[in-house]
Amino acid sequence: TLQILTADTLMPVLRPGATVLASRVAARVTPAAVGLVAGRRYQVSALFRAMLLASARDAAIALAQATGSSRRGVAMMNAEARHLRADDTVARRPDGLDARGQRSSAYDLALFARQALAIPALMRIEAERTATFPQSRPHPVTLDNQNTMLGRYRGDLGGKIGWTRASQTTFIGWARRHGRTLIVTIMHGTRRTAISYAARLLNWGFAVDGRVRPVGILVRPR
Repeated sequence: TLQILTADTLMPVLRPGATVLASRVAARVTPAAVGLVAGRRYQVSALFRAMLLASARDAAIALAQATGSSRRGVAMMNAEARHLRADDTVARRPDGLDARGQRSSAYDLALFARQALAIPALMRIEAERTATFPQSRPHPVTLDNQNTMLGRYRGDLGGKIGWTRASQTTFIGWARRHGRTLIVTIMHGTRRTAISYAARLLNWGFAVDGRVRPVGILVRPR
């Protein structure tokens, strides 16, 4: 789910029609890869689709490297986290995999999710049930949206699920009913329950909207 921060950061600065030359570092990534080939060029929009729908780690690394280097891409992610006042977050990798010193929180994931709502291209991808990544190896890859709530939960706008040893199962979800948009974030969940718990939390949120006093608010960006 830290890949939502990657998208928040890089979608506004990378032209969707531009192409990125896949490096050997990106092409060697396994698992959770879409099969980039070193030396081949890929369209930025296709890489974002692979990352957001299928958590493709090679696509995330290629996108960060498109800023000039992976280190620069990660530095931009941390600058965006500071801008969003996501002060629990330190990014070390653009793909969100565990790394020494990397951390985040469910609260910060909500800040990243709110920012995503302001990026129409990101939310359009999140709403896609399936897509094709045409330039993979050895043949085109079908990208299936990993958010099983899509098309099944009324008002669902999209979602991003992830897993690492440190965070266990994580989930970001968006839903809209009657003009009200809610965000749900989960960390340290399980694959079996994360999405069903997210649906229950959203149900509760819509049911009590306007009838309970919030325990706090999401801070505004700096």
